[in-house]
Amino acid sequence: MKLAAKEHVAAKERCECQNLVQGWHPILRRPRPANLELLAYAATRLANAEAPANVVPGLALARLTALSKRDGGVRGIATGDVFRRLVSRALAKGWARPYQFALQPRAGTDALAAHVCVALDQDPNQVLVSLDGRSAYDSISRTSFLTALKSAAPELLPFVRLFYGRSSAYCWWGESGQGREGCEQGDPLSPALFALFQHAALCQASSTLHSAERLLAFLDDLYVLTTRERAREARDTVVQAVQEGCGIGSNEGKTRGNSHAGGEPPPGIAELGADVWRGNKPSSRARLERPAHTHWPPAFYRIMGGKQDAH
Repeated sequence: MKLAAKEHVAAKERCECQNLVQGWHPILRRPRPANLELLAYAATRLANAEAPANVVPGLALARLTALSKRDGGVRGIATGDVFRRLVSRALAKGWARPYQFALQPRAGTDALAAHVCVALDQDPNQVLVSLDGRSAYDSISRTSFLTALKSAAPELLPFVRLFYGRSSAYCWWGESGQGREGCEQGDPLSPALFALFQHAALCQASSTLHSAERLLAFLDDLYVLTTRERAREARDTVVQAVQEGCGIGSNEGKTRGNSHAGGEPPPGIAELGADVWRGNKPSSRARLERPAHTHWPPAFYRIMGGKQDAH
């Protein structure tokens, strides 16, 4: 009798868990202690990849939203199921955040800007080169970041593999499609997965730079602190390492360079394009590209000789 009762309770919990993850269950609108316990139970089950098999395809489905880029391109944002995003966000917050300024618990852009400002203050002749990856999120290999995740955070592997171990399904204005590679922009875990995928290539790039040079990263936005004499060579070294290590090419149209000393471009930089070197541009244009959808502190603009604008 006791065993039958336990099985009945377990079956009831499984049924309620399934109802919860399939949509907006009423318990989410009535946050009583018992309901919160049930929510925690369902979230834990999903975090451990124990969701009912017939529910997973619905959780994995994402709606695409097209956002216009400043350069005229389009960025696709995949908005997945609310419950999946809730669990992903909880896992992202609980996981150690190495590798990048973008994964700082807070003020990552401020920390990056402060690092750059101090370095340029100490040596006006130092050059800062900024690079941007082309279609970075779409280019990464799922096999590669799942393999890296197995070593870095094996406790996350079942949950991540639940969604990235299969083809992703997307819907957009009545149309649908699938994706087999890349990670979804809109998934709270994507920044960590991208950073993990890119980490080995950044380590390789950093190891080939001179000891006084620095490589900084904010996801696919890379920044190299170097000298005028080494600016082009250091830039080429990082571009090659990232291209060979993770297949992400450089978006040459967004490459920028600057220094406090200003003046003419360092050797080889002018060959990359007339708009790359900002040291000899009017102050309104003498700024570097910043990570998309972020805002540098005012001090960064004063030091770089530019002006702050809204994006």
